[in-house]
Amino acid sequence: MSISDQGSLGLLNAVLGKAHTAAHRGDHTTARQLLTQGRRIFDQAAPTSRPPTMPSLSGAAQDAARVELPATLPRFATHLEMHRGLMPARSGDTAAGTAHARAAQDALPPEKHSLTLRLLMTAQGARDL
Repeated sequence: MSISDQGSLGLLNAVLGKAHTAAHRGDHTTARQLLTQGRRIFDQAAPTSRPPTMPSLSGAAQDAARVELPATLPRFATHLEMHRGLMPARSGDTAAGTAHARAAQDALPPEKHSLTLRLLMTAQGARDL
């Protein structure tokens, strides 16, 4: 079975899953390369024109997910909040997006930081988040 190289959510999930596995194995170079590839796939697969309600729908979905997260999973909550920073950054407000993502990461005790969160911040910071 092969995966099409046409930008899609399925390909994005596959590439990011490989990035996560590479990071878990300690292969940070490959993980970063795959994150960069994932960003290109996301940009290709994402609709070029979104309805004006998209940010509010995304925010509502994130709010609903946040309510469902148990307090015992602080990394997931941090990851969700860091993605909230992507919305204004992708819309052009990189300062607000960066501030939100950094505040989310800084609110999590350093011993709870995961490689995934650090890679997300590093990758996005290097790409103007």
